[in-house]
This record gives sequence, C-alpha cells and structure tokens, in this order.
Amino acid sequence: MTRWPSDPPASTDVEVSLFGPGRGECCLVHLGSGRWMVVDSCIDQRTGRVPALDYLDAIGVDAATSVDLVIGTHAHQDHIAGLASVYERCASARFVIPQALRNDDYFALLQEESGPIASRGTYNEYSRIFDMVRHRPLTIPPYIKFAIADRYLLERSAGAPADVRVLAPSDEAVTRAIKAIAAVRVANDAGRPPPRSNANETSIALWIDAGSTRLLLGGDVERGPANCGWAAVVDGFTPISRAAYFKVPHHGSPNAHLDAVWNTLLEPNVISTLAPFRLGKNARPNATDRQRIKEASGEAYATAATKRPALSKQAKEEVLHFGNLARSVHDPYGACGQVRARHTAETNRWTVQTYGQAYKM
Repeated sequence: MTRWPSDPPASTDVEVSLFGPGRGECCLVHLGSGRWMVVDSCIDQRTGRVPALDYLDAIGVDAATSVDLVIGTHAHQDHIAGLASVYERCASARFVIPQALRNDDYFALLQEESGPIASRGTYNEYSRIFDMVRHRPLTIPPYIKFAIADRYLLERSAGAPADVRVLAPSDEAVTRAIKAIAAVRVANDAGRPPPRSNANETSIALWIDAGSTRLLLGGDVERGPANCGWAAVVDGFTPISRAAYFKVPHHGSPNAHLDAVWNTLLEPNVISTLAPFRLGKNARPNATDRQRIKEASGEAYATAATKRPALSKQAKEEVLHFGNLARSVHDPYGACGQVRARHTAETNRWTVQTYGQAYKM
C-alpha cells in the first residue's frame, strides 16, 4: 500500500498531485488559501481505495469543507471511477460536467445504461452523484455547473484564490455531441445498432491562473476535428503568460498532441505530467510518446510504468514459494503512483516529488 506524504502545502503554495495506477487518473489541485479542487478520479487497483481522498486525509485536509469543485472531465470510466465517493466526501463542492451532458436525451440514455453512451461503471458513478445532488440541502445552489469554453468556474474577483477557466469543450464540440446523443436515441428507438461516439470530443480542459503561476490541465482533449479540441483552444485563447505546469492529455497519445499548444500556451521548460493507460494493444505512452513529451518539456513525469513491472529473480522465487501472498507484496502492478508538484510564490519555483510507482521520464 502506498504511503502518501503527510506534509501539507503552505497557504500560499499552489500544488498539483496527479494520481494514476495504470488505468485511470485524478488531478488534485491546491489553489491557495486552503482551497482545493478535484479533477476526475481513479481507484488504486491493489487496495480498492481512492488515492486523492487518502492523500487529503494524510495531510490533514477536511474534504467536506475545503474542496470547492469536483470535476468529471468526460464520460470514460478511467476518468470517473470513484468520483461518486469523492463527491460524497466533498460535501460543499459543486459538481462540474461538460455542457454537452446538459441534455435530456443523455440522462435518459444513462438511465437505460446504453453501452455506446456510457459503460455500466460510468452509469453507476453518475447515478450516485445525481442522487446525492438531489438530496443535498440547497445552501450553495447550483450544485451542478456545466463546462464550456470561456466559462469561469472560479474567479479571483469573486474571492477565489485562483481563476479556473474552461478552455474546452468548444461550442462546436458540444453541438456535435448533442447531435450524436440524439442519433443514439433515434437508433435505440428504431431498434438499430447505435452509432459510435467519442466522449473525448467533449472532454474538459482547464486553465488555472493563480497569479504567481499558471497551469493547463488537458483532460483527454484531442487535436480536433475542425473547431473542436486543441485546434479550437489555440484559435480562441491567447494567455497573458504561459503555463508552467501541464497535465498531458489522453495519456500522451499522439492524437492529443498539437505543436501549437506547446508553442503558444506552455513555457519552454514546462513541467509535464501524465497517467499511463495500459489496457489494449496500444498502451500509452509508448517509447515514441515519452521521447516526444520529454523533448517538448523541461521535466516530464508519469504516475506509473506503461508496462507491467518485471519481478526480480528473488521476487519470482518467493512468488513460486508463497503463491498469491508473495504476489500481493512484490507485484506493484495496479498500485497508484503520485506525482506532486508544488509552486512557492516567494521563490517562484516549482519542486516535484514522486511517490509509489511514479517516476521521472
């Protein structure tokens, strides 16, 4: 079991912790002044626990009163697993989902557990969250906020410690998603196989301006199609200052890479972090992905290895002797790693530490 660090950030520190076990990711951000936000969620596959909540407990942060936003960037299980447990603990937080999900057809299809729209796991997470939204006291309405490009989720002018601005999805991406959801509904009603849809088109990307530094959290945003994805972001957004921290989108996949993002939105020595995706025949990041990201970054980190870590000769012998007990001790596959980056305003410097299976690329 990973031992999470126990030293909390200072009130003036900006901190980003990226968690990932090899399938799934979660970004936990300290915005300053003891205020936090959680972007997506994952589960440690060895323990079944939610690492972001365990880390908040380890550093003495009360999630019920200190987390302002819980954000589900898009409807893919590797980004939403455990998100209902996060929202349950974050009793004063608002829940944020893409604007495209503000659609009666989408909620109706979720209730039908439609495969092309959402997996059973995703359906269960949303169902639990929406049930909690309905039963929470209306002391800070609205509980759900919908994300679309150029909308602010938090603003310093309103007393927040940082500006949190949505860069994606674009208007065109939302329009395409609504049409796709409607097409699934029509196909279901007609008894035809529903068309495939791509939830990454509506993934949320966030720009965080904390005054002394800036961050870009890329979700699973891809390059396009036209007027969508990163192409729409760079066409519609010109920052005053570039970001020093980048949560690399879509596990480092080439379909989420756009040179203009690195050249116009990010500092040349940007700290890049990602969570791998081990499932399927094209696990990410592969060697080419890692090289591309390292060359574009000042420093680059991953929460876990792309491939299953090899056991040492001694560990193999112990597995043979002790069976599953030894395997659970020595085999770290599925254990969640943490990349923690902190920015100190006084020195204007970032420091990065890795825990568990996380490593510098």
